[in-house]
Amino acid sequence: MNKNLKIFLTISVLANVLLAGALGGMVMDKRQDMPWEKMKAGLTPESQELVTKMFQDNWKNMSSTMRQSVDNRNYLADVVRADEFDPEKFDEAVARIRGVQDLISKKKTQSTKELLAQLPSEDRKKLADQVANSFAWKGRHGGKSPHNMPPKPGAEPKAN
Repeated sequence: MNKNLKIFLTISVLANVLLAGALGGMVMDKRQDMPWEKMKAGLTPESQELVTKMFQDNWKNMSSTMRQSVDNRNYLADVVRADEFDPEKFDEAVARIRGVQDLISKKKTQSTKELLAQLPSEDRKKLADQVANSFAWKGRHGGKSPHNMPPKPGAEPKAN
């Protein structure tokens, strides 16, 4: 290949990579399914800034906890993969995972409480359902009870 063709191919590859990065950035910038975008909708600009700051601070503060969570899941996977299953190590791994989940839940609760304490009453009212739902059990069923769960007390059983 001659020198001009090599230069042209190099420039073409770089342009394609830059274009792909720019398009990816535009797509990520337009995402509306992020929790803070939903949470901020309809709030005053000051409250929107507080919500943004809370999520940014949480992201920074939770990174080590999230790494710990990944390490604990990997440890559990190693325990399960072992040639000889050790029930005590399994219990330890599960306890470590639950401990981190509890820590994440406590941090989430505390930061939400601190945010709500700073918001005006009208903005807190706008967030009421979102906050309540963020602490509710959603499971894999999007907030609906799985079909095999017992009915709520006092509810009439469904006819099949």
